Amino acid sequence: MILKFIILLLFFVELVLADYCEFGTCGDDQYCCGENKCCKKTVEVWYYWAGILLIVIIILLLLYCFKKRSKYSELQQDEERLPL
Repeated sequence: MILKFIILLLFFVELVLADYCEFGTCGDDQYCCGENKCCKKTVEVWYYWAGILLIVIIILLLLYCFKKRSKYSELQQDEERLPL
């Protein structure tokens, strides 16, 4: 019974410390916000850069495909104009 009480007490103390940030007790995935409140970081900065990089890569691939398609269309039209 005493062991359960000690375990619950330790768990409770850890929970309380995680929500109190006056002395920098927030976890690694949290930051201090408001009055002595720890808020969870939802999105890290590198997610934004990864998203921007992904969008740029997709745009470049689309431009490449469009250019290749237009070049192929020109070749087909030139081929149709040649006499057999």
